[in-house]
Amino acid sequence: MLRVFLISIILLSSVSIANAQDPRISQYQQMPLLLNPANTGNYNGKIRVGGFYNQMRKDSLTNSCSNFSAEFNLGEGSKWAFGLNAMTSGSSKFAMSGTYVGLSLVKAINFNESNEHLLRIGAQASFISGSFQKSKGNYDPILDVRAFNIQRDFASIDSNLYKKNYINLNAGVNYKHSGPLFDFETGVAIFNLSHPDDDILSAGTGVRKRFRLTLNSSLRFNINEMNAVKLQQISWQEGLFVRYAPVSKTDSLQIHETLYGLNWERLGVGTQYSLGMFLRSAKSMTAVVGVSLIPELTTRFSYEFPINKKYYSISQFGISLVYQDISFD
Repeated sequence: MLRVFLISIILLSSVSIANAQDPRISQYQQMPLLLNPANTGNYNGKIRVGGFYNQMRKDSLTNSCSNFSAEFNLGEGSKWAFGLNAMTSGSSKFAMSGTYVGLSLVKAINFNESNEHLLRIGAQASFISGSFQKSKGNYDPILDVRAFNIQRDFASIDSNLYKKNYINLNAGVNYKHSGPLFDFETGVAIFNLSHPDDDILSAGTGVRKRFRLTLNSSLRFNINEMNAVKLQQISWQEGLFVRYAPVSKTDSLQIHETLYGLNWERLGVGTQYSLGMFLRSAKSMTAVVGVSLIPELTTRFSYEFPINKKYYSISQFGISLVYQDISFD
């Protein structure tokens, strides 16, 4: 137990140079398939279905994204899992919009009959479609999903409608230890394996998406039958192994982020609650409140507010609803 505790502290204390090819949202936990394909089916039960809406604001500019995911554990002992993730982003006065659909497949390996040690290996294929039109409104990459890149100054772009789509490949692994006193989980994923051309304004420019490495870890202490405390860390870094895109003003290496979280869970029979706080690289704080009126259905509300406006001035609100079959509990 001491070894697991020390390893988890190291993981939770790690700091990475991060990048925002994911949307900046207030509830990353509600988009598990976008963090790591191996998260598909990572729950007790046969089915998990979730929806999430997030609205972001910076000064007078706003953008939003909506996400839907469905996961299915298959076969005896749920040795396989299949997942679908669909996300849309954009608003009426934001120049960029997009649709992102991903299918994932996971193989689960149990190291013992009690499922105390579980390894998940996952692969994912995504279809990404985007459009850009300057006449719709302004654009700020910090409010965008950043699935597409822009290699020109905004002022020099005409008002034509630009469209682009591509297929992307991702892979990941996740390890989970479950015990009576604590649960430990850690995972790593590599995205952009196909290095798609992501310049939405033109083709054949040689600007391609680079590898992105995503890391996540959590340590959940089961205090008693009614209470638990969970520590979480999420970080990601792009261009770790190979660099395709040139350095520019839109380059994601200008963004440094790692998320740390502390979450309290009130368990037991009847209504269940959770309350969490997340720190985004000392730039903002996010409060997340969750309520489960019945064990299968959980809703969460979140609000992120900046604490260092010199480097980060985004505020955002999110709401999620998740249904999870608990037949395995």
